[in-house]
Amino acid sequence: TYHGKIIEGRAVWANPNAVATNDSTTRAFIAHCKKANINLIVLLVKFSDTRLFYHSKKFPQSIAAQFKDFDPLAAVIREAHRNGIRVHAWVCSFTESADGPVMQQHPEWAVRNPEGKIPTETEYLSGGRKYYINWMCPARRPGYTDQWLIPMIEEIVTDYDVDGIHHDYVRYPGDVAPDSYCFCDYCLDQMLKYAHFYYETFPDSFFALTPTLPNLIANWWSDPTVKPMGWERWDRKQKAQFLLKGSFIRGGPADLDYFFYTYRQDAINRFVREAWEHASAIKPDIEFSAAVFKNPITSGRFIGQRWTDFSPWIDMMMPMVYRSHFPPGDFDTFLRQLAEYTRYEYKWAKNRTHLEIGLDVTYIYNEERFFIRDALAALDSIPSASVGRRQQFIENIRDRYARIQSHLAQISPQLEQELTKLLSRFTPESIQQNARLREIIKGLQTHPPDDYYPKEKLRRAIATVREAGANGIIFFEAGQITQKNLWPVLEQAFPTPSIDPDQVGSASEMSIVTLKALRRRVEAMKRQRNLLILAIVIIAVGMAIIWRKKKTL
Repeated sequence: TYHGKIIEGRAVWANPNAVATNDSTTRAFIAHCKKANINLIVLLVKFSDTRLFYHSKKFPQSIAAQFKDFDPLAAVIREAHRNGIRVHAWVCSFTESADGPVMQQHPEWAVRNPEGKIPTETEYLSGGRKYYINWMCPARRPGYTDQWLIPMIEEIVTDYDVDGIHHDYVRYPGDVAPDSYCFCDYCLDQMLKYAHFYYETFPDSFFALTPTLPNLIANWWSDPTVKPMGWERWDRKQKAQFLLKGSFIRGGPADLDYFFYTYRQDAINRFVREAWEHASAIKPDIEFSAAVFKNPITSGRFIGQRWTDFSPWIDMMMPMVYRSHFPPGDFDTFLRQLAEYTRYEYKWAKNRTHLEIGLDVTYIYNEERFFIRDALAALDSIPSASVGRRQQFIENIRDRYARIQSHLAQISPQLEQELTKLLSRFTPESIQQNARLREIIKGLQTHPPDDYYPKEKLRRAIATVREAGANGIIFFEAGQITQKNLWPVLEQAFPTPSIDPDQVGSASEMSIVTLKALRRRVEAMKRQRNLLILAIVIIAVGMAIIWRKKKTL
């Protein structure tokens, strides 16, 4: 404990569209947070599709239409601070819409694949869905990072009494194409310079490897020229192929992809550092937090997000340990995976940064969600499906239902009995019966009975991360907590106020630089102490002399 309070981080991600559409909804949301002893609200202010949920003076063209006359960031800060709750402004860093202001004004800022295409032109999600957002190049200077994103952060810190900035989407688009971005003109030029693949003072010279040692690649230190002859005449696709599959040493292993991944990681690290430098110059005590993928090693390779590297500029790292980020399995399997990963998060973050484990309240309820989703999809597809396919749909609905039936019987016996009866008699030809089935399932979707989404699941997830050693939790997200009536779970889990770990002490990684700085501070304190002691001695001696003189007189 610290001054009588438990040391535990408690936070929620919040989309103002769900919790802060006017003063009334804002106050109701803050009341929920206060009752649940939430310490930190991470409020979305820049969405992934370019919309802004605050009153920006620099980027007024991006303000969301629904918030032209109401500023949710100002309202949430005002009400949260009245209740002793901190607020971080949640910024989706490198994503923009395909047709938004950024792409209209600066299409050259977007990431490019080896064919020179942007993500919305080539990438697809599961089910054949077209990818809907574009990514901006984190490395390009001047570019989106220094001309748009950092100025936006500066504006927020200047114009609002915000406690912190929250990075999200602080990465490359590895969720759809891990090795395809970025090969824009800037990156194709800078990757070679950044890794020093040639001497700029001898741009047309080729320095060969010095084969001093019998192991060919052991001679890497002799600094051979890696940039191929005639590079300027190569097209984008050839250059990308070389950077992904080429060799640092001719005749050596295909290892240039290491430099590609390192370049991307360092571009993200640079942005995080620069964001802190710019924001802290305006508000020295500004905090930073970040939503990150759960494994910094694999995310470093696939999305350029090796968050252990940029942790010096982050007060609180918030790894998204979501059920959707694990292999498919039942809820008990997920809890065991969750416990293991929570322990690993603390190993990776030790002495680097504070952690708040990110739990979602959507995917935790896969069994309940998937029944509704798959049943409605099957009912839509059955009329036009083949006989064999129809039977598969029916079996899938029944299988999904079996996973929630016992719980449904406990919370709504009458509903369970009717659903069981309808599904046992279900046939594609029963039009009237199927209409009633659809009606019931739609009702589960829009107005589920209380505890359809079992509160016990969330309780168990919270208990799991606590038992695994977590001293901070953040929930995704407030709107879903309200919709699923889960605030009572948080109130029971957090019955008394706490204080966030980052408010108690530093988790900065010890290094030679910080050690020297600490030594200088200690020496300065010693000198001040010695001077103080000397001054006290001089005063004491002086007073003694004066006293003796007076006594003599």
